[in-house]
Amino acid sequence: MKFDINSDILNKTDQCRDNYSCLHGEGKCLCEVESHFDKNILFIKNPKMMCSYYMSFGYSHICKCPARREIYSRYNK
Repeated sequence: MKFDINSDILNKTDQCRDNYSCLHGEGKCLCEVESHFDKNILFIKNPKMMCSYYMSFGYSHICKCPARREIYSRYNK
C-alpha cells in the first residue's frame, strides 16, 4: 500500500534514516501501534528497528515520527 502524506509533514520528518520506506511497499517496516494518546503520541509494540524517532518510555516504546503519526491518523495503520 502506498501512503499519501502531505509535503509539510514530510519536511518535518527530516531525520528519517530509511529513506521513507514506510510510504512505499507493503508497510512491513511500520511498527505496530499498541495504543495512542490523541493520535499524537504512538505507543508501539516491539520496534522493528531503531530509528531517530524511537523513544523508550519506561517499559513502553514511543514513535515520534511525524510521517508515522500521519499514517496512523489518516489510514489507521
